[in-house]
Amino acid sequence: MKKLSRLFVILLGITLSFTAYAQNKPRLAILPLSGGNSGDAETIAELFSFEPEINRTFVIVPRTSIVNAINTEQRFQRDGGLTNADNIKELGKRLNAEFVLTGSITAVAGNKLLLISIIHVEHLQQIAGAYHEYQKIEDVDKFLPDMARQIAAAAKLDTSSLRELSVIPIASNTGMVNQQDAEVLTQILATEIVKSGKFAVFPRTTSLEQVIAEHNNQRDGNTDLSTAKKMGIGENPGYVLSINVRNLGAKNMFTAAILNVVESSQGENGREDYETIADGIKLMPGLAAKLTGVPVSKPPNVPSPQQVQPPKSPNPPSTQPTPPSKPAQPVQPKPAQPKKITFAPSDKQLWSIGASVGSTFTAPAFTGTIFGTIAPFKSSIFESSFFEIGGDIGLGLGVSSSNYKDIDIPKEYYSFYPYAHYNFGLIRRNYALYFGLGMGDMLAFYSFPTGKVQTNNLAMDFVAGWWVHGFNLSLTIHTNFDKTTYKLAAGYSWRFR
Repeated sequence: MKKLSRLFVILLGITLSFTAYAQNKPRLAILPLSGGNSGDAETIAELFSFEPEINRTFVIVPRTSIVNAINTEQRFQRDGGLTNADNIKELGKRLNAEFVLTGSITAVAGNKLLLISIIHVEHLQQIAGAYHEYQKIEDVDKFLPDMARQIAAAAKLDTSSLRELSVIPIASNTGMVNQQDAEVLTQILATEIVKSGKFAVFPRTTSLEQVIAEHNNQRDGNTDLSTAKKMGIGENPGYVLSINVRNLGAKNMFTAAILNVVESSQGENGREDYETIADGIKLMPGLAAKLTGVPVSKPPNVPSPQQVQPPKSPNPPSTQPTPPSKPAQPVQPKPAQPKKITFAPSDKQLWSIGASVGSTFTAPAFTGTIFGTIAPFKSSIFESSFFEIGGDIGLGLGVSSSNYKDIDIPKEYYSFYPYAHYNFGLIRRNYALYFGLGMGDMLAFYSFPTGKVQTNNLAMDFVAGWWVHGFNLSLTIHTNFDKTTYKLAAGYSWRFR
């Protein structure tokens, strides 16, 4: 029995290892950008979908799927619909995407401001963001790779332990301030707060009064499910970013404060005055630093030190003789890095882990199986195929003791059968019909009145199965070309890719 336990632990470890390896990259839908002209917006969205760093971090939802989904749902066509949190969530679910990339293009003092955010669909959390000014569409290629690296790096960070901050709609004296400019500045401030690593940021369409009322309901145990869903499926931030924009004659006053909803108290706050949106953009990193306590590392869009030449010294030249300079060392070429091979999943590739029960109608009479499937090939020839790694635990003889002589009746029987199969067939997102073959090693243990006996037999397997919405029915034929048995099994497997 100890040997069986050890083998079972080994099999389980192998299965979990395969599962960990097979964990898919999250799916990202790159939505059309709002604002600007349609040519720039579509071009930039297309360029993002081909950025290597984005593709290394996410699986990109095809652009045609996004366009079809938007055309199907008319409300996404409305002005601003693609920046509305509720619309983002619904569209992301339609596309089976865990994340969406959304953004806008805004005119700023003769330039254009590109503002990008990545939103987690289920929790409506802004996990990353970046912004940059440009003049012509040709300039985008110069800064887009760096913007993609920033977003991809931020998307990999674990924010589960951070304090949760909800960004609510702006309060302003409408008609006296430019509401669009105020919205853009708020998004930049939220992006800078995300970069600080102090808060997990949740853009919201809920008013401050509704947020406080919902927290009061939760403390009283009366949570409105529909309101909770609007706030992000169980995510109820304990902090709120309250923003007010007021007109001060020739200037605008932009104030921001972090409120503790549970304690109904105001925390860090700050104020910045601006005349134009170009002024406001430069002030937002500093305001974020006041709110989070994290100093600004570098003003936005400032060239890195490697690109900036140090100013010449104003001191007169030295009269001391200049020592001879050392000969320049030859630059050693960097060795070529091996190209990283990635496996892109599709609906035809089955990645799953599951369990089943069945019977061979002989020894063993009852079987329990743990298995996992991986589909590493993306070639069209092998795409609809997968490996299955698993193991059976068998109990019971499945035959009457009258078939044995008295001295030969086993008192106990159990078996362990680790196996590996290669299957192929018709595989789609919610169903699969497959056939395959493989091998296994049957380890059987018999306990007789006179002692214990262990047998070990290699066998070849022929498999046929049907998988629908996770439920699996399979028939396996085991043979060592001397004896043949059949196993009929039913179970459930979770498709995580």
